[in-house]
Amino acid sequence: MNTRLIITLKQVEELLQAANKIKPGWESKDECYQWIEVTLSHFQYRSLSKSDKGLIQEALAGSQ
Repeated sequence: MNTRLIITLKQVEELLQAANKIKPGWESKDECYQWIEVTLSHFQYRSLSKSDKGLIQEALAGSQ
């Protein structure tokens, strides 16, 4: 799943609303873990507020 075009947390919320229609595109656990790592880095996860971290966690859990 390519999430590079998702830049804002608002877009993450919109993704979650459509999540039941989205299918992940990875073929292995390694690809999935790599995607998670890239996503956390992309949104600078460590610097987010607690509520925003929850949003990212929800998006990651919903995409697996």
